[in-house]
Amino acid sequence: MPKLKKIIIRGKKLLFVTNSGNTRVLDESLSPSELEIFQNKEFRKILTPNEFRHLESHSPKNTIPQRVAQNFLSQTHHISRFIADQQTQIANQWYLPSGIGMLDQFFSRSHIPPHEIPSHELPSHGLPSQSLTLFYGKARSGKSQICHQLPVELFKLSPVPPGKNIIFIDTENTFRPSRIKEIATTQKLLDESILSNIIAVGTPNYASFNLTMTKIPELLSTHPIELLIIDSLTNVYRVEIAQNPENVNSIIANLARNLKKLTQWANNYNLVVCLTSQVTSTFDKTYFFDVIPVLSTTLNRYIKNWILLGEGDQEANLIGLHGLRYAHLVNSENVQEEIIKFEISPSGVKDFFG
Repeated sequence: MPKLKKIIIRGKKLLFVTNSGNTRVLDESLSPSELEIFQNKEFRKILTPNEFRHLESHSPKNTIPQRVAQNFLSQTHHISRFIADQQTQIANQWYLPSGIGMLDQFFSRSHIPPHEIPSHELPSHGLPSQSLTLFYGKARSGKSQICHQLPVELFKLSPVPPGKNIIFIDTENTFRPSRIKEIATTQKLLDESILSNIIAVGTPNYASFNLTMTKIPELLSTHPIELLIIDSLTNVYRVEIAQNPENVNSIIANLARNLKKLTQWANNYNLVVCLTSQVTSTFDKTYFFDVIPVLSTTLNRYIKNWILLGEGDQEANLIGLHGLRYAHLVNSENVQEEIIKFEISPSGVKDFFG
């Protein structure tokens, strides 16, 4: 029995390719949103053996594709259910502002055709739910500053959550309640209310981090979590590899498993997941940038949104603004490469218009 190997989209045609090399073409009337789902999502194990036999039985060489199309989707439930689930996810996706308006414009619903946006719903901007966003850069580039800004921004959206709605995993002892309080107070917000919404967990080593990861499902099932921050994700792995280089393969495999869990949680619970990473220098000419995230090859398999942060030392010294920083959108599913400036101030991170 041939098995489904892959599904290819060409225009509005679905090409089902089996491992024996046979190809069946279905002319489907897909809407633009359905077509986008097929083009951007991996199809794995969609067809059951019975459904595949059904496809084969309705696809003899002398059968026109239109007739196959009419009978196929009406009886193949996996694909229709998949489309419905994906459409529900898109409808429920939300965006968390970072405090930097120009950075938030990187991620928005503006790439969706206007006719597909409900009339009562204005396009929103910010870090998207249902995906992982990575901020990486050298020390003092602003990674932790953005992590401390996000709880304040979430409070603006949900001043009275039904419970603790933020998990902040701190692997470098960088979590500073005093900084959140400063940002909130400067913006005339209730700092104690913001801090009371945060479940802060310190994980200074590899073992404690993995123990914490096993506890996350319970927290997600018992609290209305909307935001998950890990500052920094790669720190414990970098240290563990340095201390136990003979176990590097198992350590990297552990990182991959945890990234897979984070991706599943982001999708299943509609979370905004913000991760940070230190960087390592690269002298490989195949890289455009002189720094890349630690363990970048593994991160790249699961993280679609990459933002490189950096200091603008020369310009900052020239204009006398030591809080000037750069955010470079290196990789994204929907947006082309962009660079913006921002500054770090007592009231948090914000746009720089100088």
